[in-house]
Order: sequence, then C-alpha cells, then structure tokens
Amino acid sequence: MAIALTNALLYERLEEARRLLEQRVEERTRELQTTLNELSAAYDRSERLLLNILPASVAQRLKSGAEQIADRYEEATALFADLVGFSALAAAQSAQETVRLLSDIFSSSDGAVGACESGRVQVSAAVALSMARSFEFERRGLVSVKGRGEMIKYFLVQPRG
Repeated sequence: MAIALTNALLYERLEEARRLLEQRVEERTRELQTTLNELSAAYDRSERLLLNILPASVAQRLKSGAEQIADRYEEATALFADLVGFSALAAAQSAQETVRLLSDIFSSSDGAVGACESGRVQVSAAVALSMARSFEFERRGLVSVKGRGEMIKYFLVQPRG
C-alpha cells in the first residue's frame, strides 16, 4: 500500500508539472503570436513607406539586394535645382507647408521644362571643364542665373569616342 500511495503522489506531481508546462507553453505561444503580429504590422508599415517614396520596381530591386539602381529613359528630362534659402524657409514652417510649397514649385516647373530645348543637358563652365576629357560640350553662352548673376553655360553634346 505504501508503494501505491507513493505512486499516486508521484503521479499527482507529474500531472501538476504537466499542467504547469502546458500553461507556460500556452503563455509563451500567446507572447510569440503577439510579437509576430507586431512584426507583421511593422513590416506592412515599412512596405507602405517604401512604396510611398520609391517606385515598386525600384523597391523590389533594393529588397533583392541590388547595390546600384540606374535606369535609362530615352525620352526623359531631369531638372536639378538649387533653391536659395530653402533650408531656412523649411525650418520656419510645418512639414505640410514645405511639401505643399515644393509641390507648387515643381508642378509649375513641369511646364517650363517642356518649353526648354528638348534633349539637351546644360552645365556650368566648371562642370564642362571637369568633364571635358569624357564629353564634348557646345558653348551656349552667357545666362542669367538667379542668385548667381551671369554665368557661362554649356550644352552636353556627346561622350568622347
């Protein structure tokens, strides 16, 4: 009878240990599921943010490990602009006002770009000089540049053969 009593007590202890272990497994499973849900939500937010600032094709190439991404478009125009005093202006207003201002500036410049001589890249004399070994340039002439005054500008003609 003493053996039966000992066995019963051992069985009770094993059952209690099993219940505690199952309880811990359930708690840990809930914690892991919560963490997984949080990670999934963070991943979704980062995907939306990435697609908000980059085209989907570029975002996909970045995620697949591409180190350099450059595409060539035969019928495209690029505008590079230096907005004098922009940093001070942006610091003095809200982000929404800054985005609205940039949108207005670049939306209005779209029409101006279309009126420019198509297919020509214009550079300063300093840039033309620094790239003269690799490219041919055509002198455009003296151009008035806001905030800089008169500057000699050049058109990029073609790469040197």
